[in-house]
Amino acid sequence: MSSAHVKYSTLFLFFVLFVFFVVNLFLATSQRCVKSLAKSVKIKKDCFIQRIIISLRANKFKRKPPKLKKILTILFALTLTVVSYGQEILIDGIAAKVNSQSVLISDVLMVMQPQIAELQNKYAGSRLKKEMQNLYEESLDSLIERQVILDTYQKQDMKLPDDVINNRINDIIFDRFQGNKEKLIKTLAQDRLTFEKWKEEVTNQFIVMVMRNSNVNSKINISPAIIKEYYNKHLDEYKQPEKVLINMIILEKTDDKETEAKKKELIFQIQQKLQKGEAFTALAKEFSEDSTAEEGGNIGWIEPQMLRKEVAEAIKKLKIEDISKPIETENEIYLIELKGKKESTVQSFLDVEKDIKTLLTKEEVDKVYSEWISSLLENAYIKKSDLELF
Repeated sequence: MSSAHVKYSTLFLFFVLFVFFVVNLFLATSQRCVKSLAKSVKIKKDCFIQRIIISLRANKFKRKPPKLKKILTILFALTLTVVSYGQEILIDGIAAKVNSQSVLISDVLMVMQPQIAELQNKYAGSRLKKEMQNLYEESLDSLIERQVILDTYQKQDMKLPDDVINNRINDIIFDRFQGNKEKLIKTLAQDRLTFEKWKEEVTNQFIVMVMRNSNVNSKINISPAIIKEYYNKHLDEYKQPEKVLINMIILEKTDDKETEAKKKELIFQIQQKLQKGEAFTALAKEFSEDSTAEEGGNIGWIEPQMLRKEVAEAIKKLKIEDISKPIETENEIYLIELKGKKESTVQSFLDVEKDIKTLLTKEEVDKVYSEWISSLLENAYIKKSDLELF
């Protein structure tokens, strides 16, 4: 555990919670201290760690003495780690301050959630911890960028009309819940979310999308001339290599001279059957010792360079429907039937124009967005908490 975490005994944790309760009761006896502590509890079991994320969400206090309010804010902004029964309890805290807003650790973990399982399947031990920490930092950066965009929107004069936002909300309800708002509310309740909170999140997502379209996407213009110029400079990327369609009969060599002699005799017998008109594919099914035997030795269209050098060289001398002489490599004996051939070509501009435009558009969008978000970040107050959670 890093120095950013302060280890307390379970007893001290309960003491801190008790002090908070008493102080809050003193300040506002008519208000509840915490709406629901259990409401935001989320249990997560990793292969190397078991964490209980407890998000303490309190009502806004009215007319609190400034000093006491500050004390309470500091007290519950801390991220405490308590070792209890072999597990770790992480109390939610501030991952970063962005202007006047806070990004919570639980918000970052929520963004991370879809990729955690993939990391757990791919890594383990210290490498997994490192990758998880990297993912945490990337997710935090994305939330910081999002908050900076939202703050920029609030500062500008132009605002989205309420009916535009409401239409967006209604479209989502119609598309995902067949227009049934009650069904949406029940679904949200299962995730312990209110309709108001969900609407706020959807609104923010819509605002970010509109801001990106206005400041990034609307400035992108990839002309046909630019696309053509890219095509001419990258012709090698659009070359289609030569391909052949072949059937193969393969016999495995052995170190035993007697067995190898029998294999060579078998190849000779197969050649005689082919000369008598028997089908290559039928003989491949009967005699080939390769995994393609069931398919009559057919391996589909393939680039000759993907084959053994000896086989590729032999194929060059064949015409369509020709059958090669026995080809010996270090470990196998081959018979090849050439069924088709495609010469090397270059894809036409019309065939790849759409793909090139997509590629260039993405590159330009990334560039313009990077410049735009960098300017916003430079003019924002950002303070990250020094945390190492994994």
